[in-house]
Amino acid sequence: MEALAIYLAISSKLGGKYFQHNHNHKITLETFAYVREYKRQLLQSMALLLADLDIKYVISHGNLIEHERQALIYHDDDIDVRYDIKDLPKWERFCKEHETLGAKYNIKIGDHGQYKKISDQKNNGVHVRLRHFDNRLQLKTFKKFDIFMDFVPSVAELWFKTKYWWPPYDIDIPDLRTVEYRCKLRIKKTRSVSSLGSMERIILYLTRSGCGVTVRPGGSASATPGA
Repeated sequence: MEALAIYLAISSKLGGKYFQHNHNHKITLETFAYVREYKRQLLQSMALLLADLDIKYVISHGNLIEHERQALIYHDDDIDVRYDIKDLPKWERFCKEHETLGAKYNIKIGDHGQYKKISDQKNNGVHVRLRHFDNRLQLKTFKKFDIFMDFVPSVAELWFKTKYWWPPYDIDIPDLRTVEYRCKLRIKKTRSVSSLGSMERIILYLTRSGCGVTVRPGGSASATPGA
């Protein structure tokens, strides 16, 4: 049912429209599937890292709107995450070891050494991207497609003077909900992914068994994607 709803929305309402940050790419089933899977893997990698660093965070802005409405924003091609400003020293220590630890979590931080400039991160946050996209589903991939996470402290210094305007986020740290992403793939043993056509792979991806979101009250905010 979800795959049908996505197909109808993209076919009837979004024809000719482009993504928010990647204006050179139209929203199609193929581009949407790629963006959605990239964002899932990026969130998974960052969730593992932030859990290990004991950094408290929440999904925010467009992603929070999607979750609360339980409705997709099809042109949204990034992830927005705000983290507790009190955990900034933990993040700063990680950034100093980014060259070695980033590979462990399959992420790269910032552009042109931006991860070293914590003072800039306090104002504008930082972009986080995957080092490697795992394309085990053999989805169609695209060149010059920049998908990233905006990782921003809950209180950005001088936010009212910056280009990207990150207003303060009042996060109720003791009473966060845990968001759990579950994506399990079931493929008949008689048919391998490589034997499927391009569009079949996309439909297979969009109709993953058990793919959804569960929210539990209490606990810490985290994303725990399945295998």
